Amino acid sequence: MRKRILLTTITLLLMAILLTGCSVKGVLSEMLAKTSGGRLKLKEGNEKIILKTEDKEVTLGQQELVRGFPEDIPVYPGANVEASWQVTQEDQEGVTASFITQDSLDKVERFYRDNLGTNGWQTNNTMTAADSVVFIAEKDQRSAWITLSQDDNQVTINILVGTKGE
Repeated sequence: MRKRILLTTITLLLMAILLTGCSVKGVLSEMLAKTSGGRLKLKEGNEKIILKTEDKEVTLGQQELVRGFPEDIPVYPGANVEASWQVTQEDQEGVTASFITQDSLDKVERFYRDNLGTNGWQTNNTMTAADSVVFIAEKDQRSAWITLSQDDNQVTINILVGTKGE
């Protein structure tokens, strides 16, 4: 349980670091020294960061999709990748990506309504609020959450795909 909390905390901090553009290497080095007692390994290269424990791994990519991002999930055309990461734990995997587009929320929502089912994804639920839309879909043993949110003159698209829990 403690490992899961530590890994979740580090993942959330890394997401914040990547999205704010802070010096990843410096912040991570300090954070790992204080929180893991040397149990986590950090590898850098090609704008990717990999954190490993004995049974878990988190891979983060900055402004590119991490390897393993599902090809059957539609990505909004022309959207810029802000951050992407992959988490592997025992026999479960999860992939997340964050994109930005200057197109309207209505246009992006229409794209996902029209294209999410084209590769076999079944939309189970759609939630809409004033400035956001959430799609929840399933395919085989995977679930996907696609969140669209309007902020100023841009739409943020967050995609989370993972194996279904039992």
